[in-house]
Amino acid sequence: MPVAVINRRVDQSVSIPTYQTLDATPIQVSMLSVPEGTTVHAVVYIIARATDGTSRSWHIERTGKNSGAGVVAVGAAPAVVGESDAGAAAWSVALSVVGSDVMLNLTGDAAKTVWWTVVNDYLLLSTNA
Repeated sequence: MPVAVINRRVDQSVSIPTYQTLDATPIQVSMLSVPEGTTVHAVVYIIARATDGTSRSWHIERTGKNSGAGVVAVGAAPAVVGESDAGAAAWSVALSVVGSDVMLNLTGDAAKTVWWTVVNDYLLLSTNA
């Protein structure tokens, strides 16, 4: 299993989880739960690398809110920023919602094993007491 490391400061590194897709079978990763009466702004960084060395990265920013009926997006989705090797063009990432939970969907490519790592930062603002 690959090791993923985030270095937020020069003197601190921590291990973070990795995920694996086989072929083009998608997986779903739970990002965070947004309580009722709360607005969230999430910044998500994703990198992926196949066993053959092919690589791709994404940077996604979204704002959502939970007014009692689950999480809904605020405004239109901005463009996703990313870089890709030519052989990773079919790989995809997408945010989705299941009730109050924000999920990340990861999809690799046929006949490839792809390893993924995800870092998400978010701000929550709640008006509930």
